[in-house]
Amino acid sequence: GLTSEVVAAVAKICSNADLIYGAKKMPVIKKANTTIGIPGTFSARLQPNDTRDDVQSIAAQIYEGLSFGVGDAVIGVNPVTDDVENLSRVLDTIYGVIDKFNIPTQGCVLAHVTTQIEAIRRGAPGGLIFQSICGSEKGLKEFGVELAMLDEARAVGAEFNRIAGENCLYFETGQGSA
Repeated sequence: GLTSEVVAAVAKICSNADLIYGAKKMPVIKKANTTIGIPGTFSARLQPNDTRDDVQSIAAQIYEGLSFGVGDAVIGVNPVTDDVENLSRVLDTIYGVIDKFNIPTQGCVLAHVTTQIEAIRRGAPGGLIFQSICGSEKGLKEFGVELAMLDEARAVGAEFNRIAGENCLYFETGQGSA
């Protein structure tokens, strides 16, 4: 096999067309409440961020994004304030819209994994649990993350989250110092 460094180096020199061509050879199909990765389909994250975490603004942006057909992959908010109370308010807003219209998607607030775990344990509606990650222990420490936290997130997701499939974690990579 190839090392992660080689894969990363090749990806950096590829054009978008190269990446699409390569991805066709190895489809990755995953299911939470919706299924993504099916060949010939396209899924998108709806990102209704607000500079003040104002839930009325977030709700309005969700409605607007859904009107364009965006949000089937996830409705994910990047919060300004990373605390349990704020995350709970934002998750309540996301799931208020999802539940009102029975939308087959999943919600997420992209805060630190420990804050999300605590909000869900206190009763906030859980969808996908997010964390930025990287490929080294040193890098994870930069994010304030340990593998045990991710194991705990999976356990909390399996117990509390409103996900129909087995995938309850949402990771993004390559966005930090490592």
